Amino acid sequence: MTACTSGTHTASPQPPASASPQPTASAVGAGGNCQPLLDGAKPVRFGSNGNDLAGDEWGNGEVGVVFAHEADIDSCSWIPYAKSLAAMGYRALTFDFAGFGGSGTTPRDDLPDEVAAAATFLRSEGATKIVLIGASMGGTAVVAAAPQIVPPVTAIVSLSGPESYGSANAVGNAPKITQPLLVICAAMDGDFVPSAHSIYEAAKKSSHRQLSIIPDTSLHGYRLVDPNGLPEQQAVDDLRNFLRTYAPPTA
Repeated sequence: MTACTSGTHTASPQPPASASPQPTASAVGAGGNCQPLLDGAKPVRFGSNGNDLAGDEWGNGEVGVVFAHEADIDSCSWIPYAKSLAAMGYRALTFDFAGFGGSGTTPRDDLPDEVAAAATFLRSEGATKIVLIGASMGGTAVVAAAPQIVPPVTAIVSLSGPESYGSANAVGNAPKITQPLLVICAAMDGDFVPSAHSIYEAAKKSSHRQLSIIPDTSLHGYRLVDPNGLPEQQAVDDLRNFLRTYAPPTA
């Protein structure tokens, strides 16, 4: 973990081109691209501003974790990590933003609202505490969403999130965050590095803010902690310790 300095560079990737796959009849959030990973999943659907979003629920703990995915892939990316948390006693939800995977509706520029809807859904399933974890686009979305969620979430984690993505503004909403916040980024991940610093610096009201810049790698987003890939051990350890400290699973 590095010392934390202020960043002023603005990284504002634009939303992907419109993609409108058809909803899957099975209601499995990840669609057909990663069916072998879905063993043990509970397929779910929930609504957000008229969109019908698809997801998969893992585990049955009282601490719920919402996983928000990147722009270049759907919720398949987070399934291995979500399953690992479920095995530890968490209740996890991987879901597809509108226009991705099983959420075959037209993309809308309301990513924070979709994250909030996912959190509300997990509470309806029995979660009493909520953690938001997002990668890249999803990392921006969870920081931007956190201040609007009621009851408040317990903790927030952004991996490689840009300062903004479409209308989702992480830097603009980070000053409203009072909960623990963990920001992780690879040291060789281009414009996402100053974005990580900027989000961290903006979150001055956070009860515990942590910036973890992982040296000697350019791994992006979920790949930093993906148990089915070649994750960076520092990122894995920092995220695990953050969850254990601020949102441990109930016994």
